[in-house]
Amino acid sequence: MDSSDQNSNCTFAHDYPNSNIITTTYHENNRKTHLRKHIIHSLGVYPSNVKKTKKSSKNYPEYEIPDNYKVETLEGYKIVCKTNYLLDGTVKFTLNWKDSQGINWYISNNNSASGIAKDFLKLLNKKTRVSGIMLFGFNIPCLIEARKNNPIYINLGGDEVIGIDLSKVNSDFARVHQDAIVRACDEALILRDGYRHLAAINSSLEREYQISDR
Repeated sequence: MDSSDQNSNCTFAHDYPNSNIITTTYHENNRKTHLRKHIIHSLGVYPSNVKKTKKSSKNYPEYEIPDNYKVETLEGYKIVCKTNYLLDGTVKFTLNWKDSQGINWYISNNNSASGIAKDFLKLLNKKTRVSGIMLFGFNIPCLIEARKNNPIYINLGGDEVIGIDLSKVNSDFARVHQDAIVRACDEALILRDGYRHLAAINSSLEREYQISDR
């Protein structure tokens, strides 16, 4: 069943997760409206070292930035937007699209979603402006809720997998999460050095020093 969420001056029509298409209606102060469609290819997760969007003004809300997020939208061309956390904890924003001549374009930015949106419009010689938050859809309520309610699954070795339901975890989440990681390492006979190497290539994992005293 289709549903609609309201967020400030935006309305979101969707049937997520049954459908990966979300249509956003933006209501401007002059009573004009415009639509943007997002096609969600990868929901992504909020890592423990989650970063937030930069405020464009004092009263403008911040939104958490997911890792391994992939979404398609339309801004003159069909654009694929991605976010990935790097080893140092910074976020890499990427845009990929094909122009009218069939040439593939790829740009990236480690600063902000709005920064890469500006880079994109500059390449197209467009004088218009587009919000990085709206381009990537960081403000879509059903996606935010889905990430926060999405269980973390940890393979304990063999066929045994445990899941942690984040919707039922309160402020003690960090402790519970760290204890689960320690248990998983013990069960799978993963030594401290081995875990340190895993954490080095996956920024969503807790750092080794954060769980060494558990």
